[in-house]
Amino acid sequence: MTCARADPTCEGSPPSYAHDVAPIFAELCVSCHYAGSPYSPTSLVDYAKVQLSSGSSLGEVEACLMPPLGTPQLTEAQRTAMLAWLACGSPDN
Repeated sequence: MTCARADPTCEGSPPSYAHDVAPIFAELCVSCHYAGSPYSPTSLVDYAKVQLSSGSSLGEVEACLMPPLGTPQLTEAQRTAMLAWLACGSPDN
């Protein structure tokens, strides 16, 4: 799948962190993004940690920099949900 640069906007209700976004982080991100990781200083293991890096996460997912090439990639539905959630201010919903 090719990653196309997106221009995310917040339209309507944001996707749910608990039901839509947290499972994406658990599936594709926390294998590298955890406390003490040799791969990344950014932990994405829980909402508080995700919230701290939501601005940089938005830019990296939007620019197709995360997940990195050679690792499992976001599906189009996962990417759409994550970008919409981030664009809506990454609420704890």
